[in-house]
Amino acid sequence: MRVVVIGAGIAGAAAAWHLAEHVSVDIIEREGHPGAHATGRSAALHTETSGAPVVSALAAASRPFLAEPPTGFTDHALLSSRGLLWIARSAERHLLEDKAAAAEAHGVEVQRLDSSQCCDLVGVLHPEAAAGGVHEPGAMNIDVDGLLQGFLRGARRRGAELHVDAGITAVTERDGGWRVQAGERHWDCDVVVNAAGAWCDPVAALAGIAPLGLRPLRRSVFVFPPPEGVDASGWPMVWDIGNRFYFEPEGPMLLVSPVDETPSEPCDARPEVEDIALGVEELEAATTMQVRGVRRTWAGLRTFTADSVPAAGFDPDHQGFFWLAGQGGYGIKTSPALGRLCAALILDRKPPLEPDDVEALDPARFRARR
Repeated sequence: MRVVVIGAGIAGAAAAWHLAEHVSVDIIEREGHPGAHATGRSAALHTETSGAPVVSALAAASRPFLAEPPTGFTDHALLSSRGLLWIARSAERHLLEDKAAAAEAHGVEVQRLDSSQCCDLVGVLHPEAAAGGVHEPGAMNIDVDGLLQGFLRGARRRGAELHVDAGITAVTERDGGWRVQAGERHWDCDVVVNAAGAWCDPVAALAGIAPLGLRPLRRSVFVFPPPEGVDASGWPMVWDIGNRFYFEPEGPMLLVSPVDETPSEPCDARPEVEDIALGVEELEAATTMQVRGVRRTWAGLRTFTADSVPAAGFDPDHQGFFWLAGQGGYGIKTSPALGRLCAALILDRKPPLEPDDVEALDPARFRARR
């Protein structure tokens, strides 16, 4: 069997790593290097308290791999301690209880905190912005580049070939399989894995396949130095449950997002001045900190399905066309499990998830709605 994986971000790299042990794999990347878009711009945290239930299941299934990667995958740890503190204003405290209850139902350790405990944990918080909190102490930072490079190195060792600067120009069914073209180059295969991120629907259109209705949404980030004399290194990530902002330590700086979700065409996303200004305003309203100078800004596209659950499975109307799309903001923390699921379904092996979770990820659910 020969498989072509379109996209060398974290989803495509993970799928290639799992597949290349068993079949011939080519990875096709439109940019000059892997991970140029969403993967390379992610503030990745391994948390099991964000996302739909199946996302939490994928994150839980991925954690053993991230905590103890296979021998030779990487020469350093992929996870480091961080923690996650969800905070809420008084009127939104019921959302905290919903969050805590959902986490406990999945066996995730969380701690319910009152306002004073939140402020003790992160001393710059205003009590009115943190009327209560839910702390997930086991949330961990993920070394995104280490994970991506580990997948790509391992895939190449297993025989996979990576082709960069190869924007897809045609995808056609032929002789019971597929031909993928990038300009004058082409690859014939039995299975196409569409892991092109924000470009997944346009890739499908090249193949004459109906889109899933994916929604690329821009999210912006900035970093600034913490106030003089403030040691933020031990803080958890702090996330306002009303999605006004989040912030976390980023080396000697603090990383902040206004949690914007601006619809966008697939593109090389850039932050808007208004979004950064909103993030500054929300941060200063919720904390004692003043942003005296933004050192760096960037943005990325988080691509969602209509139900905010990833799509992982064969297109029901086109044999051999496999969707691996719509990971939203959860692609890094779920990549080991999603890559393994992709390989299992393509190789006709037992999936690593419960049947209900596999069904929840099946892209056929969108065809049934038409």
